[in-house]
Amino acid sequence: MWLWVGIIGVWLWSGIVDIPQLVRERQRGVLMLHLLLMALMTAGSVVYIYSNHPPNPLKWIQAAFSSYSKAIYSLLS
Repeated sequence: MWLWVGIIGVWLWSGIVDIPQLVRERQRGVLMLHLLLMALMTAGSVVYIYSNHPPNPLKWIQAAFSSYSKAIYSLLS
């Protein structure tokens, strides 16, 4: 429940303080980036709330880059 309060609080704070300033200054790129990051962080928080074991992105990164690191290591040794 406290995580939901935190999510709603951050969205409210952002909607009251940050977003109107970006709209007034017509910084659409920064506004879109801000909203994208907020949506990603909200999605991550919701996954954490409802999943007993949320996925670990470090394992995905390791799986993606392990073959490259092995190839480079074999070239250097």
